[in-house]
Amino acid sequence: MSRKKLNINKKVILLILIMISIFFLSVVNIKSILLPSVDKSLLSENGNFVLYVSNQSFEINKVDIQVRIDDKVAVSQYFEVENQHNSKKFILSLPKGKHTLKVYSSQEKISLRETFTISDKHWAVIDFWYYPKGHYNPTPKKHFTFNIQNEPIYFK
Repeated sequence: MSRKKLNINKKVILLILIMISIFFLSVVNIKSILLPSVDKSLLSENGNFVLYVSNQSFEINKVDIQVRIDDKVAVSQYFEVENQHNSKKFILSLPKGKHTLKVYSSQEKISLRETFTISDKHWAVIDFWYYPKGHYNPTPKKHFTFNIQNEPIYFK
């Protein structure tokens, strides 16, 4: 084989590898690979802390939400707004006493820090909100809310 033909074959192989890489990157969501793993020791079907997490923004269809409780990752995934009534439920087991909750989105560069006390069984909701100017109920900025109560939460 001539040297020129060998160089052309190398270029064709390199081009094919580049095309395969581009295809792979377009199919796989790289951001989702980079989210931290959940600390499964927090999860329990019979846990005393029921947490609902939701994206309430039609403006930002998909947002990464990460929740840490006492620096352990409890939730780490992307949340789509869909019909805005699609809270995901997480059942956690937390010891009685004071806890620190940190919610953040790397994508939106926002966070929330709250402290709460576990005394028995509790239910909580974390929502991501954002509506721009011009919306009938605009929010001044992207933000999270956290609400906790001693009774089950029922969604309509």
